[in-house]
This record gives sequence, structure tokens and C-alpha cells, in this order.
Amino acid sequence: MEATCAHEYTEIRKEKTIGEAGNMAVVKAVGLTKVYGEYKGENATSALNGVSLEVEQGEFIGVMGPSGSGKSTLVNILSGIMMPTAGHVEVAGQEIAAMNEDELALFRRRKLGFVFQDFNLLENLTLEENVMLPMVFDHRGPEEMKQKADEIMTRFGIGEIKGRYPYAISGGQQQRVAVSRALVNDPAIVFAASYCKKVIFIKDGAIAMEIVRKGSRKEFFDHILDCQAIVGGVQNDV
Repeated sequence: MEATCAHEYTEIRKEKTIGEAGNMAVVKAVGLTKVYGEYKGENATSALNGVSLEVEQGEFIGVMGPSGSGKSTLVNILSGIMMPTAGHVEVAGQEIAAMNEDELALFRRRKLGFVFQDFNLLENLTLEENVMLPMVFDHRGPEEMKQKADEIMTRFGIGEIKGRYPYAISGGQQQRVAVSRALVNDPAIVFAASYCKKVIFIKDGAIAMEIVRKGSRKEFFDHILDCQAIVGGVQNDV
């Protein structure tokens, strides 16, 4: 589907050439297709139809689209939670599909950061212990974990409350704890809800349009609303 949503301050690109010279891509996805039910004798359902995209180092990208458009499937494949039916994904120069289960679990822990919509903090652990969790699974030393957790929590203004528990702090503070936990292992890419400079609109399992912010946040937001009217009802996934 070809869609247009022109505006003087926002660039729109329907497609982007994979592997363009000079790109510092941390994620490369080529021809991603996902079909559910094809091996179980069920009616096959296509969730993604040949999606290709790149995420360059330092980019903040939002993924939007109507319910059932394939947003969650795309994010799950990019993060290695789900394997595509066809196509491939490289993250930080490594091919996701080439890894076995243990290698993939290790890769997700060390190279990917996740900030979930409900934050997923463990209520029986202190804020500092929640931030330390990714390092605990990597068997880091206690002093190293404490130093790294203290540094990143101080950076986000929650160092003074590190001994508290999630139920005793505000939603905004919980969000900063979740972000600290996602960043503590210096991941190559973070999957989260965020302010972004680029939004990819997904519809019917394919990229319908892509807009890049060039004006103010207010102008960008207004333009997103204009574009979502073309694509259909949308909800943020990333």
C-alpha cells in the first residue's frame, strides 16, 4: 500500500535501502515474514509480509499501527523472542537465527535492554537489587554490580532511594528504575516506549509509511495524528 502524508518539516520514506553505504546499523532486518498456523493444519495467518528495516546507532524509533497490524510480532522477532518464518535479523552484527537457545538467552541478556509497559519490577527486591538483576545472571562480582547500579541510578536521580521497594515509590520513579535496569549491561539496543525521532507505521504486516521528525515535538505529534488517520487506529508498541 502506498500512503502519503506530506508535511514541510517531516521527511517520509516508503522504503529504505538495506546496507546503504555509511550507515552504522545496529539492527538490520531483511524480508521478515511470519505466518502462524502453517505447520499445524490450521488456517494460516500472515502477520508480517516481507518487512525490511534498519535501526542506526543512536536512533529512537517508534512502531505504530492498527490492532493486529503486526507490531508486536515485529518487535518480538527483532528482539529474538520469536523466529520469523522467512527473512533474517542481525543485531549488533550477529545473526539471531544462527544462535541456539542458550546463546540467544545470553545474547538477549547482554546485548538487549527491555523496558516493559508495566515495568515488571520484582516487589520483594529493593530498587537497587532490581537494577542489578541482569548482572546477577551474568555472575558479576558484588562490588562491580553495586558500583554499576549506583552509577546508573544516580544518573537517573534515584540513587537516594535505592534501598526502597517498588510498591513504595511513584510510577515515574518505577519507570526510571526499569530504564536503569535495561541500561545497566550497556546493551546494543533498548526496546521501550520512548520519545522518538522516527515513527514506522505498520499495516497488514508491512511498513505502510515512515516519518522522520524535523520540527518541534508538538508539530511532530500533530503530524503523527494526521498520518494515523491514513493508516487507521493506532497504539504505541515501542
